[in-house]
Amino acid sequence: MNELQIKCLIAAAQSSSFSEAAEKVYMTPPTFSRYISSLETELGHTLFVRGRQKLQLTAIGELMYEGFLEIQSKIDELKDKADKISSGTVGLLRIAILEGQLIDSKLRSILQYFHKHYEMLELQMHRYSFREMEDRLLTGKLDLGITLTAEVEHNGELNHVPFQSLKNYIVLPREHALAHKDPLHLIDLKGTPLLELDSEECHCISRRMRDCCIEAGFQPKVKKYPNLQSQLFALEAGLGMMPLNENHSACRNPNMIAREVDGLPKVDFCIAWRKDNLAPAIQLFLKSLNGNCNI
Repeated sequence: MNELQIKCLIAAAQSSSFSEAAEKVYMTPPTFSRYISSLETELGHTLFVRGRQKLQLTAIGELMYEGFLEIQSKIDELKDKADKISSGTVGLLRIAILEGQLIDSKLRSILQYFHKHYEMLELQMHRYSFREMEDRLLTGKLDLGITLTAEVEHNGELNHVPFQSLKNYIVLPREHALAHKDPLHLIDLKGTPLLELDSEECHCISRRMRDCCIEAGFQPKVKKYPNLQSQLFALEAGLGMMPLNENHSACRNPNMIAREVDGLPKVDFCIAWRKDNLAPAIQLFLKSLNGNCNI
């Protein structure tokens, strides 16, 4: 039994003759009759009362007709779902931002727009360290990552598009002696330790900060920490300073103060995904960006 046989029975049950039913399924009457006969042979039962002016279903024909209607409805439903999955409008899209980053108004509006236009596509949001985000992108455990452009632009396995450029601040404990100095220059902070991660995490930020300090006329004293949590704990405890972008949660900490300092470059963020990840939902998300976010 196949879908065409199911359609033939339904068409015949809803028509006054095989000729009329054949037109509905774009067949010639002889071909249509053969399909009905083969279906009856396969089922082992007569489905129509022959010899009458108008087609009439047998009792078994009525039973099969009602069942075939349900089957056809389910087939149509499954085809519709398959089409939506293929187009990316249903399913799951996994997106991550870097740990410590806040969802700002730009990202919030993008996510709300996407959710509104693709309600059947579930958005799953995560926060990861840079290395964990990169690993998940490369292993297929994550679809899109909003991350530092400088960290992924030379990765041959990832594609990326620009997302936003954010101001970079020097973040200090609010009670730091220079926290309220105006204007504040980088050279003023030469005695304040620079807090860094003791890993490969976001080394481009550390490298740029060190270069800025050297250009300002001093070699920074560096303190290393194993992870972001311990690094931020040290910052809040008053053990040094950190360069952080304007969307980092530490910039909103009431115990901290974020100061603009001349010479600090902006931080460029991008949206990255694995080159061979061809999930249609990724393209839908990128199309939404291009159409609504002026990227």
